[in-house]
Amino acid sequence: MIITKIKSLRVNFKTSSNLLITGLFVFSLLAFSTLQAASQGSAGATSSGTVEIGIAVNRSIIIQGLRDFNFGLWRNGDGTLIDNDDVCVAKTSNFGNYGVRAAGDGDGFDPSAFTLSNGFDQINYNVYWNDQTGTAGTQQLTPGLIQHGQVETAFHVIIAVIFGVCANNANVQIEIPDTELASAVGGAYSGTLTLLVIPD
Repeated sequence: MIITKIKSLRVNFKTSSNLLITGLFVFSLLAFSTLQAASQGSAGATSSGTVEIGIAVNRSIIIQGLRDFNFGLWRNGDGTLIDNDDVCVAKTSNFGNYGVRAAGDGDGFDPSAFTLSNGFDQINYNVYWNDQTGTAGTQQLTPGLIQHGQVETAFHVIIAVIFGVCANNANVQIEIPDTELASAVGGAYSGTLTLLVIPD
């Protein structure tokens, strides 16, 4: 199992801004058996031997096209901050459903909680996923839990494998609620968001 992790999610709050989500996730699942030597039969009225049978199954998936998010300077009265980005999810060997798991920096109650911190105070944010481009039909993700049943079409796999083009076919959306921003202490907040895509 190979996971290449997203890099960073950063927000500067009530100062110069930078909310960053950047990264590339590659998930590969490789199942295999370690073969033992075959045992040979011996001469007799009957004879039996054994052979080991093994196979390696490679199911690979990739997410690309993630970009930096810059929410700018937030002031009281500006309201909830929302931004989204179309991304590409492609399986390199087959098509069908996949799952997506999002995890933030965590807090004292949940190690995967979606949080930004200035070192002393925390801001909670929400993450939404859509298995098509745009935000119509987005699903809110629960920190640390896999949201199964996302669809990646055969046509998209063919384009990705044959032509090496990972065209956008999904969307990630970040929402920082006004209530969180209004109650936060001023300063620069940062955190890390990890998105893991998994073949179903």
